[in-house]
Amino acid sequence: MLAAAAVLVTAAISGCGSSGAAAVSGQAVFATHCVICHSISGSSTPYQQGGDLKSLRLPRGELLQFAAEMPVLHGRLTARELRAVVSYVRSAERR
Repeated sequence: MLAAAAVLVTAAISGCGSSGAAAVSGQAVFATHCVICHSISGSSTPYQQGGDLKSLRLPRGELLQFAAEMPVLHGRLTARELRAVVSYVRSAERR
């Protein structure tokens, strides 16, 4: 399992050869795939089993690994979507 996570993180960091494509919005990815289980507002609700991520404070690599392992509503996230949502969560952590 750790090896599979390492492969996912490596693929997410490398970009899987996707160049010249339109930018992906981390906020849009979060709203589409993550908001059902997580918030990023600084306050949790009992309806979101994953809790609030604003004060998570994980290193980027660990956050990429966790994001790659999360279930999403519409299949797996692409490497670009993973990078975008991790950047979005990390920017919210700093606010």
